[in-house]
Amino acid sequence: MFLKFLKLLYIVPVLGRMIREALEGPDEALLCFIANVVMAILLAVIVFGFPALITIALCAVLMMFVIIFDITQGKV
Repeated sequence: MFLKFLKLLYIVPVLGRMIREALEGPDEALLCFIANVVMAILLAVIVFGFPALITIALCAVLMMFVIIFDITQGKV
């Protein structure tokens, strides 16, 4: 399931290339990817304010629920 999702992310023009290089490239690429994600979150909070931060937090909660469900089903 995770590999199918990863292949779908690779198809996205800009984001897919960044994710592929972060996972398969050198260590510096991973650090640059993390820095870009943090900067994008900060920019969203500066431009849109508190709702952007809440939206990111709710997406993180959803991802953690999926991870917890996968662990309890024994898929991880």
